[in-house]
Amino acid sequence: MTSLFYPSVVINLKLRFDEAMTVVSLAPESVKSLAEKGTAAGEKPRALASKDNLSQVMNILPKTCSVEMPGYRQANKFSLTLEYKDFPIDPRVMRAIDVEVHLGAVEAGKFGRGITENILPAKKRQSYLDTRTQGGTVNEATLLMSGLVDTITAEHTASGSLVHMEGRDYRGILLDTALTAEMLDKIKLGQDIKSVVTQIVKFHPLLKSQINPQNLSIEAPESDWGTQGLPKVVNDTDLIRPLKNAVGADPKMPMKGDTDKISLWDAITQFCFLVNAVPYFQGKKLMIRRAQSLYERLNAGTPGHPTPFKDGKRRTVTTAEGKNEIALRRLVYGFDIDNFKMERKLCGTGKRPTILVVSHDPGSKQRGYKGRILEARWPEKTQATSVTPTGEASQEEILRIPVAGIRNKDRLKSIARSLYEEIGRAEISGSIETKDLASFGGDNQDPDLLSLRPGDAVEIVTAANTVLGSRPPVVAELISHQARSEKEEVDALTKRLGDANLARVIVATARNSIQELQTVFRVKEVKFAWDATSGVSIGFDFQNYVEARK
Repeated sequence: MTSLFYPSVVINLKLRFDEAMTVVSLAPESVKSLAEKGTAAGEKPRALASKDNLSQVMNILPKTCSVEMPGYRQANKFSLTLEYKDFPIDPRVMRAIDVEVHLGAVEAGKFGRGITENILPAKKRQSYLDTRTQGGTVNEATLLMSGLVDTITAEHTASGSLVHMEGRDYRGILLDTALTAEMLDKIKLGQDIKSVVTQIVKFHPLLKSQINPQNLSIEAPESDWGTQGLPKVVNDTDLIRPLKNAVGADPKMPMKGDTDKISLWDAITQFCFLVNAVPYFQGKKLMIRRAQSLYERLNAGTPGHPTPFKDGKRRTVTTAEGKNEIALRRLVYGFDIDNFKMERKLCGTGKRPTILVVSHDPGSKQRGYKGRILEARWPEKTQATSVTPTGEASQEEILRIPVAGIRNKDRLKSIARSLYEEIGRAEISGSIETKDLASFGGDNQDPDLLSLRPGDAVEIVTAANTVLGSRPPVVAELISHQARSEKEEVDALTKRLGDANLARVIVATARNSIQELQTVFRVKEVKFAWDATSGVSIGFDFQNYVEARK
């Protein structure tokens, strides 16, 4: 490795104490509620919280920290371990804890000064990340995630005292809260998607009034939809029919798990789906973006599609062939990758869901749901894809995929069939682990892997000693095979396998001589892990892009 990284993880906490608790001072007559603002006998109030009744603890360096990002529909998860001396709190007095997790790289000079300087413990060292901008707002560049603590544990043993926290981002509390029939009746349709989502979010009292609501925002960039502006959720009873049963009494929706319940987050994702949008949390911002096809991430570096590198520009890298520019993250086994696994399911997925492709036409002049939504499915006939847990009934699992700009039903049916066959044919997947904070060509000034998210595109290649110039790759079996010339490798395999033709085929596939061999994959899940003694490690799962070949 040629780059030296200076990683840093910082935790910021916002605390709400249990209002039912009381503080007993040395004077027996002074007994105050934690939430009480009044005074007694003219004494000055004892401020235990800010004016919004919240307390903040900033710039905590955790002992360990991990963040898992499984995808847009599921909540991101975090797990923290803090030294008790840094956060000596009793879980019994806490009511809610809001968490910010910041991850980034510190400048080399600041890192050195921060390690050696002698400062008060309460002051932020230069080796810590700057989690606030000069204007006092959250530094979005370092914010990995925000969320609420689900569980806090104080552990005291002979070897020391620790505080453990586990929680999720704000999707978690929306997933935990059911959408009732009364709530559903109050949703006013016929408005743009941002207004409809705002109505649903306000059904949750915690997001509406308790944990710092002024920093929780809902954003839907109108530029995503061009001159048409934000799409409207049509005011038609057919639109919400999947949410109700035959008599319209209780919420219903086909989904995994308990089919009698639908959460607030399920409702948000379904309404967004109908207007070709995807909801997700970015810190405390609930973003509503137009659903992009899986291939649009491959357009990085073209107008309107920034790269994942610094300033959104292409990155110049030097290889044995000279200098060239890249727009996608490139991970090279032998340089950037510690552990690498690739697999392909050769017998299909076994249980293939029915594919339902949906195209939304906001420019349609027809009225109602059916006039604006075009659907096509494959197989066309209903099929049983799974059995209920009781085994008494079979049910059909439907995978809904939004496709923008298609107005021909036959074309939609062709796409649905192609996707169905692609899923059944095979899926290529794998996993990667690395301690580098940047992909190939990056350094401490551009740690692009820290911004890796589900859905991103990555290119995965293998290094031979002739590919990357003067940088020698690690010693590994795969690298040794790649380092031989094509003739040398064919001869070596022929001796082992006894078949020269088979040896040539194997070498051709390994050297990317076959045109269809895929090297660009879609990130499925990402996990960041921090340890105060060993630094940051990054792991992610990837899979092939599902391609509609027809």
